This record gives sequence, structure tokens and C-alpha cells, in this order.
Amino acid sequence: MNVSFPHMIERNARMLRDKTAIICEGRETSWQGLCQGCCALASGLQRLGIKPSDRVAFVGLNSDWFYMSYFAPSFIGAETVALNWRLSPSELADCMDDSGASLLIADSENAEAARQARALAATDFDLVLIGAKVKGGERTFDSLLADPQPLCHPPGQGDDTLIIFYSGGTTGRPKGIMLSHWNMFANSTGHTQAYDVRAEEMHLLIGPMFHLAAGARIFCAVLVGYTLVIHPKFTPRGFLEGVEKHRINATSFVPAMLQMVLDEPDFDDFDLSSLRQMSYGASATLDELLHRIIEAFPHVDLSNGYGMTEAAPLISTLGPEYHRKDFAKYGKLGAVGWPVPHVEIRVVDEEGNEVPRGTVGEIVLRGPNVMKGYVGQPELTAETLRGGWLHSGDAGYQDEDGCLWISGRVKDMIISGGENVYPAEVENLLSRHPGVADVAVIGIPHDKWGEAVHAIVIRAEGANPSVEGLIAFCREKIAGYKCPQSISWRTEPMPLTAANKVLKTELRKPFWEEVNEAVMPPDGTDGDHQR
Repeated sequence: MNVSFPHMIERNARMLRDKTAIICEGRETSWQGLCQGCCALASGLQRLGIKPSDRVAFVGLNSDWFYMSYFAPSFIGAETVALNWRLSPSELADCMDDSGASLLIADSENAEAARQARALAATDFDLVLIGAKVKGGERTFDSLLADPQPLCHPPGQGDDTLIIFYSGGTTGRPKGIMLSHWNMFANSTGHTQAYDVRAEEMHLLIGPMFHLAAGARIFCAVLVGYTLVIHPKFTPRGFLEGVEKHRINATSFVPAMLQMVLDEPDFDDFDLSSLRQMSYGASATLDELLHRIIEAFPHVDLSNGYGMTEAAPLISTLGPEYHRKDFAKYGKLGAVGWPVPHVEIRVVDEEGNEVPRGTVGEIVLRGPNVMKGYVGQPELTAETLRGGWLHSGDAGYQDEDGCLWISGRVKDMIISGGENVYPAEVENLLSRHPGVADVAVIGIPHDKWGEAVHAIVIRAEGANPSVEGLIAFCREKIAGYKCPQSISWRTEPMPLTAANKVLKTELRKPFWEEVNEAVMPPDGTDGDHQR
């Protein structure tokens, strides 16, 4: 039988019945209740004329309603579109036009933005609101759940599209990434093995559900049957209180999140002893922060995950054995490990030829987790999946053990005087300087070399490093052409994408806005990758 997430939810309703599937803001939903809710919502969608292959979009904060909306459309063979609540109404309208979604479900905090998007969109779609007063032509979410009827269409399965995530941090036309039941099943099985997922444990979801780095845990929850505690938004104190209150055993985060948690003044006052496993990813992790995390959570199995939405998302992991207090001696500090069982990776040159171990190239991969393609963009799909391999756009290399290291984005690569410079390497080095609290490295225009390496630094509290001192620090460790030629100071936090990664497109703008677009370096797809 073809894999189907509606079938898995129905299985959980039979086998687990009253076991809690979701806890969100004091509301508890059993597996049986989740299944009933999905069927009721699917019935309401059916009444509105939604049929197989139609698309239903959702924009809202993390919630049990969003969890339900991940799957309810697929109960009648339709597809879910997960939208970023941080988008402007114009951007939401672009995504609705691009996806061709027939209906948009919005929570109360995003109701007005959804209305504006509806007015701006070229296509017509129905609007359903959760917890907000409706106006003419709008419907309430509760009305969709009322008086459920038998479902007339078969559920989605196999290669049918289950859900579409839109990439963030790019300019131009949005990219809708189509993921099938098979894609998400493959990822969930790999996720379960890589992170030692246990059905009897409590898991915490703190990242945004419109992003697959967090959303992957929802699909894994359906596969395994664990209880998922959902926080609408991440806050450092909310994380600490949630772990203590619900005795959380496992969670995932991006480095920026845990840095804020560790900075809480009363961090040590919370009982976090229930935590057994945590995974991190979605951006490079500075060495100093990684050591700090390991010191703060010595009892936790910590893993680094590397992935991208187009890969549903997990590609490789560096396991707990490399995250003990003395893990630096293993020589894998900062690596992203080895591919999960269902993924095959290669590192290739510009012609697609595999490069020798230790040589930087583009990371490509294949496996049952790889996306179906981009919505309505066959040429881009063909380019990204050329030769049967998903071209990640990430630059990296495999060491002599086959362990994968990320050097940076191919599009973020700085070419200075004909030499390739990967920002992550320079950032990691500068982060080790005691006077540096945070750093981002970009390429800026240079009359002679085309681009010059430039570092944007946030000083550590109480420190006052000099430009000359930091450049000299780099020259002691790396080749001269990799060292910053200039440094600027920043007092406010780095701009972040929706996935909490540094938005380098924004950092580049002041340096490149006077330059003709023909010589401007391409924007990196900062929001697409989970690393």
C-alpha cells in the first residue's frame, strides 16, 4: 500500500486513541480527536468545493489548528500551502497567485494581512478566519468544522503532493517547494533514526511551522505517535518554562534561539533535567556558542542537522558522540556529519564531476526525500534537479572520513582577485576572538579585485577590539586573501530571516547599491536552507 499521512493519522486514532497528540496553549488534543478534527475540516473544505489537487493555504502562528491544517486537505486529496506570517500582504498575495490556492485560512493575528492580500491578489480565493470577526464573504473556521459529512474523495498518497513550503530570503518570484507523502515519509524515517526518536517522550516545537526545519517534527510525530507541545512563538523564557512544565525530552532549535535562552539571567533556576535529545541546524554555529551549549547541557544528546526544504529537509547529521565536552579532540568541530541512510551525497565541480576528498565543491544529493519540484517553474526545477541530483547551492567538502563540512553558500562565495573565499570559514575564525560577540562576512565591491572580504562585527560587551587587531588575528590563522580587507562595527543585532539566519542580502545593500546591477553578486537564498 502506498504511504499516506491520512492513513497514518487514522492508524494512530485506532491504536493510540486517547493518548495526547498535541498540547497548545492549554488545549490538549488526543490522536482520536486529531483524526476527527482533520476529517471535519476536510468535510468543510469539501463543502466549499475543494477537490483533489486543489490547494488550501494557511497563514498563522504555530497552533493546533495549523497542525490540523497540515493534513486535513490531504484527507480529500488536496494540498496544503504553508505561508510565512512575517510576509507583507503583497508577498502573501504573490504566494497565493503563484500557488493558485483556492482558499486561505488565517488566524486572528494575521486576519487583516490576509484581507489585504486578498484585495491585492490577481486570483480570487475564499478567506476563512480563526478567532476573528468575519466580514462579508468571509467564513469562520468553526463553520468548516460544523456538521461533518462523509468524505467523497480518496486521501492523498505516495507521490501526490502533500504540502508546499515557500522559500524565504529571496527576491523576485517566490519558490513553492512541492513535497509528497513519500518525501515526508522518507524524511521522517531518517529523522527518527538519526535523532533516536522515542514514541513515549514529550517533544517541544518552538520554531515556525511555516518553515520545515520546525515542521519536520510534526510529520515525525504522526509516524511515531509522540506528544508534541507547540508554542505559538519562540521566546527564551517560554522555552525554559515549557521544558520545566511539560518535562520535555526532545526539541530542535537554531543557534540564535539557544543563545538567547542561555543569556536569560535566571537560566540556572529552571529544571531542564528532563531533556534527553536536542538537534540544531538552519545556520552555521559559531565555535564559542557550541562550546557554551555543550557546557550548559552536559546530560543532553546533541546533534547537528544539515538540510534544505527541497530535501524535506534532513540530509546529514553529526551525532552526540561528537558533542561531548571533549569533542574537539575528534577533529569534527563545526562539521555536519554523514548523510542519513536514505540520502546519497556527492561534492562536485562546476561541470558536475565529483571532486577528491578535501576539495571544496557544490554539495549535490539524491534520494526519496528530494522534492517533486517548484510550483509552476519547470525550468528552475530542471536546473536544480539536473542529472538526477538535487543541487543544493551549498559549497562544502568531505574529509578523509567522508564527514561533510559546509564552507558556505555557492552564491555567498566571495571571489577576490580570482580566489574563492567562503564566508563561513572567516566567520568561524573571527568568532573565536574574545572581543567579537557576533560577525558576518560579505563581499563588497573592489576596483582591483572585483570583490573584497569585509567583516561586520558586533563587539563583545566591554571589549574594544581594533580593525588592525582583528585583521592581524586572522592573518595568523588563514591565508592572506581570505582575511578581511576592512571591518565595520554594528551595535544592533544582525538582521535575520524568518528561519533566524543572518540576512546577508540586507548587509550587502549599503555597499552595492551604488554599483550597476550587472556587477552585483547574486543574492543568496538565505531562507531556503536549514543548516
